[in-house]
Amino acid sequence: MRSDLDRPGFLRARPALSTHRFVGASALVWAALWVGGPALASAWSMPDDPNDAKQAELAVNDQRFNQVVAPFLAKYCVSCHQGDEAKGGLQLDGITDQESLVKNRRDFENVLMRLEDGDMPPPNKMPRPSEEESKAVREVIEVILSTFDCTGPVDPGRVTMRRLNKSEYINTIRDLMGVEFEAGVDFPSDDVGYGFDNIGDVLALPPLLMEKYLDAAGEIVEKAIRLPETTRPSVRTLLNQHQVLVSTKGEIAVDLPSGGERWEYVLSIRAWGDQAGSEPVKMGLLVNGQQVKVFEVKADRESRAEVFEHQVRTRAGTNKIAIVFLNDFYQPETRSDRNLHVSAIVAKGPLNGPPPEPTAFQKALFAVGADQRKANEVAATRAILSHFAARAYRRPITRDEADRLTALARKIKRSGASYERSIQVAIQAILVSPHFLFRVEVERPPQGQPATTTSERAAAASPTPPTFAPIGDWELASRLSYFLWSSMPDDELFAAAAQGKLRNEAEIEAQVRRMLRAPKARALAENFGTQWLQIRRLEDATPSRRQFPAFNEALRRDMTEETIRFVEYIFREDRPILDFIQGRYTFANERLAKFYGIDGVQGEEFRRVELTDDRRAGVLTQASVLTVTSNPTRTSPVKRGKYILEQILGTPPPPAPPNVPDLEDNRKARAAATLRQRLEQHRADPNCAVCHIKMDGLGFGMENFDAIGQWRDKDHGQPIDASGELPGGVTFNGPAELRAVLLKSRDQFRKAFTEKLLTYALGRGLDSHDACVVDRLVQATAEDGDRISRLVVEICLSEPFRMRRVQPAQAAPIDLKAAAR
Repeated sequence: MRSDLDRPGFLRARPALSTHRFVGASALVWAALWVGGPALASAWSMPDDPNDAKQAELAVNDQRFNQVVAPFLAKYCVSCHQGDEAKGGLQLDGITDQESLVKNRRDFENVLMRLEDGDMPPPNKMPRPSEEESKAVREVIEVILSTFDCTGPVDPGRVTMRRLNKSEYINTIRDLMGVEFEAGVDFPSDDVGYGFDNIGDVLALPPLLMEKYLDAAGEIVEKAIRLPETTRPSVRTLLNQHQVLVSTKGEIAVDLPSGGERWEYVLSIRAWGDQAGSEPVKMGLLVNGQQVKVFEVKADRESRAEVFEHQVRTRAGTNKIAIVFLNDFYQPETRSDRNLHVSAIVAKGPLNGPPPEPTAFQKALFAVGADQRKANEVAATRAILSHFAARAYRRPITRDEADRLTALARKIKRSGASYERSIQVAIQAILVSPHFLFRVEVERPPQGQPATTTSERAAAASPTPPTFAPIGDWELASRLSYFLWSSMPDDELFAAAAQGKLRNEAEIEAQVRRMLRAPKARALAENFGTQWLQIRRLEDATPSRRQFPAFNEALRRDMTEETIRFVEYIFREDRPILDFIQGRYTFANERLAKFYGIDGVQGEEFRRVELTDDRRAGVLTQASVLTVTSNPTRTSPVKRGKYILEQILGTPPPPAPPNVPDLEDNRKARAAATLRQRLEQHRADPNCAVCHIKMDGLGFGMENFDAIGQWRDKDHGQPIDASGELPGGVTFNGPAELRAVLLKSRDQFRKAFTEKLLTYALGRGLDSHDACVVDRLVQATAEDGDRISRLVVEICLSEPFRMRRVQPAQAAPIDLKAAAR
């Protein structure tokens, strides 16, 4: 392995661009003279007044753009990157000045890296810029981006009224009502945007989902509130088969559990018979050995089967129900044979059981108005529903909302329903309200003006640009809880909001650290972690069972659980984010440990396991990641390399050019002896070489792991070659040396991970105005030893997380730190 891994090349530490740094005085002076001669060079004499200096700097940047960047883009880039068909989705024909360049800052940071690597324009494209031209345009772009102003008010971005996704809905119902509701396949899958399924812009509410919410609300309230007047008899199927033949005085026996002495059930038996002799088939019903009824079964075929019912009394515990064939008949001469056929036995009851025991939620709910109910039932109803609605809506409710809910409950009560049923219906209405299904952030207008949602204000056309103001305490409590727990706030967070404590940065930090240690923080690993690492795709992975017999459904579950526990541990124990690359530990049960070749782990329970060799570390060598980045029958260095570029380094390659055959369809490649040779032939196409040099080089570093993540030294009898080479001459061999290469690019990983976590926290994609925030978060995290808690805390203290755009008529710009004081 080369020792000069930090030399210029594809993987390198890239400093932030928004800290007013200069790339080097000599380089900038050279660039200034090169693009404009003495006239432009004289512009470097800046005025003493900061505002004048800023304007002068921007004017110089305009000249730099017009004389260096614009001609370069026109000559070498725009022909491929323009219009709707722009390659890689990168449109450069609209970049006409430094302002449009800065607005597309994220794109141009990627452009800078590709220019420095020399892979854009592609090597086969003519004309190609000289090294001097490429260097000049890179330096001017860096200067323009580095002078981006991070000192003014930070635009927090647009807030979309966000629907609860499936996971958030399930968790909220659990924490609100104590009901474990499984949406399962009944709820349609949530759309994904920017890699996550909690993005407000894609969380629509189609009619089908609204129907599911209505059905779910009815099911949930029935589980949460048990009605005393309708101990609804349950229906239990004791036998359900196509047919059971009972002959020669045989019997069918089934068990009927009963919760109390002398409880009564109605038994239904579906039967027919093979009729023979002078009398019909006779069927006896026995309960605990005692015959209680005899039926004559006259139906002679299944299509005419009869249903026989009888009410029986049971004892507490298990009761034996038997169906007996009483009159067997067979005549050899005529081959007449009488038989009984039974296809179903169903029990309905108990008919006389006691009222159901109230649920814990039900007891707590009705305790709210218990003292008032005898004296004033309407006041009690209002108190109960106001308390519940405030928790469900995650904010105090208005007088009008309380009036409407109370009126609904009273209407149901006047119709003849029980008091409990009236409350049940009102709660069902709350569960289908937009204020429950959506995270509505209401702007607080001046006294006497109606409140409006942020999305409603944004929809109103206004020539005046918006200003920024902090969100309310209740909204901030919800942002915190749905970020860290994928659920509603708990009592402590609600109390902090009610007391106005969430304006205080120290209180926010204390709440964040408390919430990260709570068991509910597992949701951060389950929802953020699995989507960032893309291991949800493991559910659909289909490794060849013939080639990989060790793979089964139990191992699939273990692979997922390992990664979830690993991510959860990093958040809960406040580990450095670099553990995602180099953490020398994992979590395994006996089955997964044996799969990895780890001794000393027994049982189904997962526990932390130290990794003692260089084979595995971090998430990249976990079986879940290795499996989703493979093909069903073989590994894929391309997929694994692409995965590192996208998920770890945040530098996704552009889409493959059209009409380029896949590796499997390339006949010349199939004729090659090894996968490495086949990929080399694939890269022979200049259109493929630019990206594949990077992807393949990274991916080959993990070739010691097969398509399901098991270590191997040989493939089809040939030694594994896990060496790789990257642009800039960086070479390595095997996963340990690959990790060392990636750690040299820790700045890129910090930024990529920060952008992913911030996107998930905000529920929206990042824009150019978020660049300063990202850089600040990265810097704060690095200065605190890369501790993940520092990153989470800083996200929750950031302007995009704590503020929103508002119209000038409603609020003036507010200094967040001053407001906190």
